[in-house]
Amino acid sequence: AIRPTKATVSERIMGVLQRIALAYAAAALIVLFARHRWNVLSISAALLLSYWGVLVLLGGENPYSLESNAVRLVDQMILGAKRMYSVDGVAFDPEGLLSTIPSIVTVLIGFETARYLKSESNRIRSVVVLACVGIAFIAGGWAWGYIWPVNKALWTGSFVVLTAGWAMLVLSVLVWLMDVQGFKFQPLQAFGLNPLFLYAFSWIWMLSYWLIPVGEGKLFPLVLGFFVAGEEISKASSFLFAISHVGFFWLVAELLYLKRIVIKV
Repeated sequence: AIRPTKATVSERIMGVLQRIALAYAAAALIVLFARHRWNVLSISAALLLSYWGVLVLLGGENPYSLESNAVRLVDQMILGAKRMYSVDGVAFDPEGLLSTIPSIVTVLIGFETARYLKSESNRIRSVVVLACVGIAFIAGGWAWGYIWPVNKALWTGSFVVLTAGWAMLVLSVLVWLMDVQGFKFQPLQAFGLNPLFLYAFSWIWMLSYWLIPVGEGKLFPLVLGFFVAGEEISKASSFLFAISHVGFFWLVAELLYLKRIVIKV
């Protein structure tokens, strides 16, 4: 499996927000022209199967390896190695152009889920349907993973189906708690009020970190430096940093929520 953990950035073109923009634009066009739910789902299935075929046909003997996958091949041809992530010395981008195709399906599944919730007035029925479809997707994605490995970096079809299933299952629980039982989760509401602003602000915040030396030839952001033991970042220190990072931005989200400030794009 490809795990782009030791990556460096030079003149990288692609990224998470770039992928979101491309996937949303493509999904919006598909929804506008396909219109009906079954047309959208049929196109989604065709996209996943076509992407699978491209990976197998262009990926050589090991189509899911870091060195020979088709995503890397296409990105090198179009973007160039200098404008991609460097994973252990190998040019590969986890938000590549070709792997954006299955991420479009992720957006389409989310759209159809939202369209169903909007059209279904019986909340108990919607909870049951979401839970059942979610469990079916989880089982289907897990089974599909035996022949098409679940891989986030390549955004494989099994990954799309599996994660969509878990998202539906979690959503069914939230709908039952909030819409049926009447519970209110203010932390979720605070994050949901300004999600895109908080995401963009988090990257601006990280880029503004002061770098401090923590070992020979090694620099880490000031905030992260508090959690570094010696010269290495342990799993515990990484986890503590992530929790503190999320906690800080929850405070920002809570402040905006209490002030009823909504920053729109």
